[in-house]
Amino acid sequence: MADDDQQGYATGQRDHQRHTVTGRVVAHFGSSARHEVGVSVLTCTIRNDTRRNAVALHYRGGAGPWNLMREALRYSYGTSHSASQTYGGLDANSAVILGAFGYPYPVASRGDIYIANLSYDIPSKQGPFGGFKIYNDHSILRKRVGNYKSSLQNVSGMTFSAGKWMFYADFMLGKHHPDISPDGGGLASTSSVHDGFTRRVNVQAGYYF
Repeated sequence: MADDDQQGYATGQRDHQRHTVTGRVVAHFGSSARHEVGVSVLTCTIRNDTRRNAVALHYRGGAGPWNLMREALRYSYGTSHSASQTYGGLDANSAVILGAFGYPYPVASRGDIYIANLSYDIPSKQGPFGGFKIYNDHSILRKRVGNYKSSLQNVSGMTFSAGKWMFYADFMLGKHHPDISPDGGGLASTSSVHDGFTRRVNVQAGYYF
């Protein structure tokens, strides 16, 4: 995201993603082609002919009511920021600034992401409710810059439906995570003050039409 000087968050980085090329190749195997493996790539320019690159490998499959998804991803922002283009005193090339909900946060410019999701489908119905699924999703971001600590997230929960209504209930556990932990910039540098896990309960209902 480009900086917003009026909000006081300016770093002067002003990175913009341009000329993006993505690709994805998958192969299916097993009974009913339920198992899938694949590779995805992304490349683009971000500023001054520097590049952003990412590559990911994934697997999706299962047996009976069990479903498993795994992914490993490596990304790199080839930044060219000057020393003054910093955020919170970080090494200017150790992080890029992203934004959500009107607020910026730094993300490590190079890292590896690992994701594992295991779920179980429950075929029974309880009155108007059905489509029960229990799941556990675990992810970790290992930062390859600045000796930054890893960011972790584990989400356990259940989802079910009733007609066009969908319901979700999650128990979230995280460390150095912008949506869970007190250190909102936890996807880059972290503070030892917030080195423990933070917990959150998330309950949602949505009507789809």
